[in-house]
Amino acid sequence: GSAISKLPSMTVFSPLTTPKAQHMFAGDGLFGAGVKGTVRQIPAGWQQLFILSAGSGILDGMMSWGDRMLTFTGKPRADMYRDDVVGSIGFWTDNGGYYHYATGTNETYEETLPKVKAYHDSLGVPFKHWQFDSWFYPKDGKVDPGGGGGAVVNWTALPSVFPHGMAYIQSKLQVPMVMHNRQWSPTSDYVKHEPFKWHLSEKAAIPEDPEAFFRWFFTQQEGWGLSMYEQDWMCTEYDNVEALQTNISLADLWLRGMAIGAASSGRTVQYCMPYPYDVLSAAAYPAVTNARATGDYIDRDTQWAIGATSMFYWAIGILPFKDGFYSSNLPQTGGQIVGPEERPNRATLMATLSGAM
Repeated sequence: GSAISKLPSMTVFSPLTTPKAQHMFAGDGLFGAGVKGTVRQIPAGWQQLFILSAGSGILDGMMSWGDRMLTFTGKPRADMYRDDVVGSIGFWTDNGGYYHYATGTNETYEETLPKVKAYHDSLGVPFKHWQFDSWFYPKDGKVDPGGGGGAVVNWTALPSVFPHGMAYIQSKLQVPMVMHNRQWSPTSDYVKHEPFKWHLSEKAAIPEDPEAFFRWFFTQQEGWGLSMYEQDWMCTEYDNVEALQTNISLADLWLRGMAIGAASSGRTVQYCMPYPYDVLSAAAYPAVTNARATGDYIDRDTQWAIGATSMFYWAIGILPFKDGFYSSNLPQTGGQIVGPEERPNRATLMATLSGAM
C-alpha cells in the first residue's frame, strides 16, 4: 500500500460540548471522562457529548479531529490575515518586554509612548498594532515583577499612567490596540456600582450572567482603538472562583459570554494562561482568534519551542501566539528586562511560522 496507509493510526478523545464541565484521566491502559468531581449538582436533562476521532499519523490525526470539531461547532478555520492584529507585526509591552511596568525614564507612559511611536515611524518599522499590558489599569493588590498579584478594580487608565485617559493616548498612537485584562476583583467598581450580580470569592469574582455583563462591558471603551481583548490569567480566575468549579455550567457560560460580548462590539479575543479546556471551548467561538502558546517571554531560553501546542491550537482553528520578543541581540538598557536576546532570528522564525502576530 501507500506510505500513508502504513502510518500508525492515531486516535483523539475529547469533549465535544461543555469542555469546562468535564474531567478526563488516563493511566495503566485505561482512560475515562465524565463530569468534574467539584460539581455539586447536575440538573435534570443536562447532557454532554464527547468525540472519538482517528487519523493516520500524528498530524493527520490531530487535523482530522480538529476538522470534525469545527464541523460540529460551525466555526471556520483561523484566518491569518483577518485583521491588522493577527495579520501583521505589532509592538508588545508584556512580561519580558522593555516597557512592562517601566518606561526607561521618569516620564509617564503618556509622555513616553508617543515618542516610541515616532521613533518606529522614523525607522519605517511597519507595526500595525500595539499591546498594552496590565500596567495601565488599577488593581487591588501589589504587583510582582512578573505582573502577577492583584485583581482588576476598574478596566481603565491609572491617572499616573495616562493622565488624560485612554482615548487621548489612542489619539496620539492611532493604531489598533490589544489590551490585557486579568481576573475581576471581588471589590471592583463593577461589583460595587453596576447592576450585575456576581459570584464572589476571596481573590476573584465572576458575573452570574456573563453574556449580559460582557455585552455591556464592551460598550465602555469608546475611542480606545480596542481591537482585541486579551484575557490573561484564565487559570487563576478559574482556580480562585469557587462557583466556576462547583456550578456545572458557569465556566462554559463565562467563556461564551466573553466571546459573544466581544463579537457584539466587533472585537476579537486572545486567551492567555488558559487551561486546555479553555482552548477547546474556543473551537465554538469565531471571536476567539488566537491564544498564547508559550510562557512569558521573560523565560525566553525555552519559550520559543511551541510545536506541540501549535498543533493542538491550529487543529481547532486557533492561531498560536509565541509572545513578543527582542528583535536585537544588543542589551536593552533602561527597561524592565535588559536582555540580550541571543537568538533573535530563531524567535522571529517561530513567531512567523506560528501564524499569529
